[in-house]
Amino acid sequence: MRYPIDEKLILAGCYRDKEDIIDAAQPFKLIHEEGAREAVLMLHGYAGYPGELCSVAKAVYSRGFDVYVPRLPGMGTSSSDFRNTSSADWIGASENALMVMIGRYGKVSVLGHSMGALIAILLSLRHELKCIELVAPALKLRQRPSSVALKTLCALDKVLDVEWHSDPDYHLHYDGAPKDDLELGVQYWSHFYPRQFSSFLDMEREARNRIPDLDCPTLAIMGKDDPLVPVDVLGYFDRKRLSFTKKVVVPGGTHMLFYDKDEKAEEITIKECVDFLCLLS
Repeated sequence: MRYPIDEKLILAGCYRDKEDIIDAAQPFKLIHEEGAREAVLMLHGYAGYPGELCSVAKAVYSRGFDVYVPRLPGMGTSSSDFRNTSSADWIGASENALMVMIGRYGKVSVLGHSMGALIAILLSLRHELKCIELVAPALKLRQRPSSVALKTLCALDKVLDVEWHSDPDYHLHYDGAPKDDLELGVQYWSHFYPRQFSSFLDMEREARNRIPDLDCPTLAIMGKDDPLVPVDVLGYFDRKRLSFTKKVVVPGGTHMLFYDKDEKAEEITIKECVDFLCLLS
């Protein structure tokens, strides 16, 4: 059954947002009334929202896991809220949710998409997790502004307008699509936020550097046609000392693997995530 997450209760102290949450961005959890032995924390990406993860959340829930999908601070509301956040807020809210879940279930798995995968890596270094699932992990972007340009924009606190268009070829699964997608596009994806992006890059660098320290089973999945993150980021995991690591490249997959243009790529991604969790149960 689907329940809303009470952010004031479960994630107390992590949010300073002032605007209403857009429907697609409402945090949620899928709980078995008869009880579940295990749970999975799912984390969306930079300027993302919980609705992006509804397809994999339902699939994981159907295999007997309880699922929690929080909203990261500043996201899913408005650009003004986003500008008042940083990686400390995003990691803090994720860690608060994880600690509540560990207290309730014991070992917990974390699935992260894009930036959410970076947070999953960092959380796994602080807490004993059953496993982490890194989907399109944003460990190295194909394009980024120069460090000089980014520092200048941060100093000026200047937000830039960028061109963005909704792409109907992506298969959105949540209630309210594509209306909510358009609203989020206006608030987030039509702008470049230097300070928030710089904070993201700090987290990217830390997560990438800490990969050799990971000591829990890891699934890393990349879409072969990801336009944002190159497939070769999977090479970072070749230097790991883990006893069990699985790397998957999904043919036809882009960055948005959970609602991809190629429905087969989406199907493969979800199946890999579910099978990895079940294999370790």
